[in-house]
Amino acid sequence: MLDARGRSERRGWILARRNGDAMDGTLNPPQSTKRSSRPSRRLSHSVEPPRAWAAVHKIASNFVALTAAEILCRVASVLVTLALTRRLGTAGNGRIEFCFNVVFWLVLLVRDGLEVIAAREIARH
Repeated sequence: MLDARGRSERRGWILARRNGDAMDGTLNPPQSTKRSSRPSRRLSHSVEPPRAWAAVHKIASNFVALTAAEILCRVASVLVTLALTRRLGTAGNGRIEFCFNVVFWLVLLVRDGLEVIAAREIARH
């Protein structure tokens, strides 16, 4: 029996047998088959995108979301600072900035000290 391209259907069985795929005897030569009324169409490319492209798309979309969130936070920070400066005036803004600086220095000292202590405790165990 010939396929749509004029080749023998037994050709695939013969090639498989030559390559050693049918050495256990499980592959039998094809029997006569009925041909369908419409020819089979084989796509040369896959319909779904490969998984690698899906991963790249996910990374890119996460990057865009993180960038947008970072920009939004920066803009909100500037707007809050401007609103506080306008509402509190010069003296109130000075107090707020002094408090922020004290908290910043305390966090800096605690964080650096905590890292040293944590590294020492982890090394002990």
